[in-house]
Amino acid sequence: MTPQEALEALRPFAGQKGRFREVLGDHGVLMAHLAFDGSPTSAAEFFGYVSSSQMKKDFARVGLAARKRDWTDPTSGWHRFSNEATTDDLRARLLNATGGVERALPVPWTVPRDTEYARLICVSDLHYGERAQDYARWLALRDWIVANPDVRWLFHGDLFDLACVQSPGRSMTRQALSFEEARRVALADLQPIASQCIALLTGNHDLRVARGLQIEFDPVRDIAERLGVPHLGYEGFVRYEVGDGGKRAQSYVGYHHHGFGGGQTLSAFILKLQRLADRNDAHFVVMGHSHQLASVTTTHRQVAPGGQMEVVDRPLVGAGSFLKHEGYPAEQGYAPSVLGAATVHLYLDRHSVHARA
Repeated sequence: MTPQEALEALRPFAGQKGRFREVLGDHGVLMAHLAFDGSPTSAAEFFGYVSSSQMKKDFARVGLAARKRDWTDPTSGWHRFSNEATTDDLRARLLNATGGVERALPVPWTVPRDTEYARLICVSDLHYGERAQDYARWLALRDWIVANPDVRWLFHGDLFDLACVQSPGRSMTRQALSFEEARRVALADLQPIASQCIALLTGNHDLRVARGLQIEFDPVRDIAERLGVPHLGYEGFVRYEVGDGGKRAQSYVGYHHHGFGGGQTLSAFILKLQRLADRNDAHFVVMGHSHQLASVTTTHRQVAPGGQMEVVDRPLVGAGSFLKHEGYPAEQGYAPSVLGAATVHLYLDRHSVHARA
């Protein structure tokens, strides 16, 4: 009898402790020793014993030596789950997880003939659930996007407020809606403009529950999947292929980031934007998080294809927010935010980007 045959013969007695001994006698003990490579620990786990002492006694009674389980051998002993991953399985999973190539999100965007530029609305920091949300302002912008089907929009994070007991400077008493209620309303509000959405980003507020509980949970990714729109994570590149279906067409790369750090002043915010621009080559850079609605144009020199030097503009954009000056911002002496969303114009007849805040 092979160890596998012995194991199969003992399976009807799994978890029944001494039942195998009552039915099979010493022959059952011999099969257990063979099936579990002499390990009383593995045998005890299989039969449902709390400790291995009884199996040690059984092995000694029939004159068989007990052996320690070889913990370095994944095939040694009994495994509770038949689908337990082997080392090769884990290695293959790790190679698959770490072997991906990061790519920019490709966005083909066709606008009507004679359109001067494509309009991209950069929305950020809606904070669904917070009493200070300027909900009416957001709905007005949402309805304007619906009424202008050639417009596209990209969300830059903090869709939800998600205050919890660990949240710095936030009180759960300021929540007008529970998370589940906020999720339902946000999903319904975004549905009419889902077809015009380039992508959704996740913000630090959106991840508060996941970080607090140490779980994998991203409510913005869930919303994106339900709406059928791309989810970029916390940041990402987008390649916009803009045209009118004729000869007028341009390709633009945008870098979109939720944001980071405290930075209460506009100058501190612009420095963070400049830092992103210095490290990520794009025609324009947009960031949320700091509730700054702003646009500045930086310049840099580069060598044109013909060899001559040229000066190139690069807009740096603060996506703004829809959170009024109440509660924590007022208590900490922050300046009130200019509410609303920024707009980026991508021109068709020349390679040029203009931002408006």
